Amino acid sequence: MRCSQALMVLLLSTVSQVSVSAANRAMDFTLPSVENKSLIHLSDYSGKVVLINWWRTSCTWSQKESPRLAELYKQYRDKGLVVIGVSDDTADTVAQVPAYLKRYGINWPVGLNDQGEFMREIRPLGQGDTPGNYLVSRRGEITYLGLDRNPGDWPKVEEAVVRRRPVRQ
Repeated sequence: MRCSQALMVLLLSTVSQVSVSAANRAMDFTLPSVENKSLIHLSDYSGKVVLINWWRTSCTWSQKESPRLAELYKQYRDKGLVVIGVSDDTADTVAQVPAYLKRYGINWPVGLNDQGEFMREIRPLGQGDTPGNYLVSRRGEITYLGLDRNPGDWPKVEEAVVRRRPVRQ
């Protein structure tokens, strides 16, 4: 009898731990790639540290952040960092995206938020503005890193990436 009670306590404590960690799990999303007709799936990068950058070509803040993000990616990509860009451009500005990518040296996968899947699955964790950054750990836990609009914001993004210690896989 005591053994079954202990087993029940262990089982219940495990279930509560699973449900707590499930609340922080990144939901998978699929976005059409900006550059070709392929699809970008967050699940394709399972087990890696993924920085999701939500931006828009017409956003002054995004334009200021993009060079810093390109430098961060250059510094950590060989250590396993993955960056996925999510363009929030609309039908009237989406034609500007390829020039934007070239101007800022963005060479990571970039998807279009055309069906709003990112907005439904990920963006509600943060605020409704760009540029927003989200970090997905190797275990699939997601953290909203905030908007990059003040001098102290970008160091927080860098620190979060370093703290997650991307490792080559």
